[in-house]
Amino acid sequence: MKRDHKDKSYNQVMNEWAAQQDFLKRSRSSIFLPGGGAHGMDAVRGWLLRILGFLVLPLAAYTLLLRSHLGGESFNKEMEEQVAAWLDSPKVETSGATIDLGGELRIKEVAGPGGPSAPFSEIKAEKLTASLGPAGFFRQKWKFPSLSAFSLTAQLRSGGVSKPGGALKSASVGDGAAVMTAGFGVSPDYRYLSFDRFSTGSLNLNWGTNPATAGHLTGAVAFAQRTAQGWDLTARSGLFGLGWLDGLKIANASLLMADGRAILQKAELTPPSGGSGTLEGSISFGEIPDIAATATLTEIRIDDFLPKPFADFGEAVCSGTVTFKGSTNRSEGIMTTAELSPLSGALHALPIFRALELATGGLPLVQPRITGGQIRFRSGGTGENNGYFLDTKGTELICGPALKVIINARHERALAPANLDDPTAERPVITVNSGSLLIGLSPSTAASLRPKVRETFFAREADGMVWTEIPFSGDGSDLTRTTAEAITAAHNAEDS
Repeated sequence: MKRDHKDKSYNQVMNEWAAQQDFLKRSRSSIFLPGGGAHGMDAVRGWLLRILGFLVLPLAAYTLLLRSHLGGESFNKEMEEQVAAWLDSPKVETSGATIDLGGELRIKEVAGPGGPSAPFSEIKAEKLTASLGPAGFFRQKWKFPSLSAFSLTAQLRSGGVSKPGGALKSASVGDGAAVMTAGFGVSPDYRYLSFDRFSTGSLNLNWGTNPATAGHLTGAVAFAQRTAQGWDLTARSGLFGLGWLDGLKIANASLLMADGRAILQKAELTPPSGGSGTLEGSISFGEIPDIAATATLTEIRIDDFLPKPFADFGEAVCSGTVTFKGSTNRSEGIMTTAELSPLSGALHALPIFRALELATGGLPLVQPRITGGQIRFRSGGTGENNGYFLDTKGTELICGPALKVIINARHERALAPANLDDPTAERPVITVNSGSLLIGLSPSTAASLRPKVRETFFAREADGMVWTEIPFSGDGSDLTRTTAEAITAAHNAEDS
């Protein structure tokens, strides 16, 4: 017998047991059964209030504070500091940077200069968007499946980066302001910031510092995908230009970037006045970037690309190749060599052709048709004055059996010397044309010239033709004017 039952009668023990059972029964009924009593409901409400006080209210306050931070100026400033470190930029200006609780990141604009090891000297991106997924920004590693921008504009650096993307430095959260810390419990590590895909509706790239190195890709729709080897980049609808070959519309381009090298597998080009073309080649990055590419052109209007005075010679539809080789940070720049075959066209009515038509007694020479020949020229930089030249040595145009034209000319452009009185004044471009135009007539055509004209101007015979050499004088309609007037005067002198 239990000690507490000692000295108690049987009836007392049974009454105590019955009282205990009744208490337990009433307690269970009041808490767990409907209508069990006000005391039970008060207990439940008490527990709910405790849960609300310890969990729900702090969570709601945290959510409000986090939402305010993610859409506020402090988040924007922290993004500036971390993006600047990630891009190796001394100063990045960011506006409109927000991220919502669903993980949707939006940045109105990011712009700034590049650091010493960045592949760009200036960069600007507008309307950046990305998604981490719900609560993705709570993780230490921020990895965006996809990043897009309305536009991306960059001035590429001439050299100094070992590989593309070399400027994307590690930028960990340190003692200074870091994205979304500030006591909110969210602390990404920018050493792990990455994305697998990038797209933009307007990619604008410019490179080179003078005409011999200048090139651009503007208004291209671009998409980049990370691969095990590097990046696959496709572009279309943009305008491409390099040196004198400008205004080419890109139909489709495929570029592989890996191991400090970009390989242009193939780009389909559409010239401004018709025809077609393709561009293939490679670019190696580093202190001295190297470019090696070949453009294959079919039935293009070559005069659309050439500067004066070459564009004044006439119009010609050509097919052939243009090779590019060199570096953007050497004074000689990117050397261009063209080998083109004219398919059709005509020489313009230069003064010399009018004079020859008169001197031959009316033979149709004012605007001779091009029937064959070879267009050869090269272009590049001039190290002595940081200028640009285009040389047409070796260009020969055949205009039927009666006429041949050889163009040995050089066109140079360079900035004028700085004004010592005002070094900040804009320096004009000085253009110099030099060389000669050789015109050959068939012996039968030359025989129709009056003796004084032939003896004075067409005394040399070579390659089955009778030749005269005309030095350049002026541009456009003035080109060959001095010689044309001399031939006309000699022809008219025999009439007097």
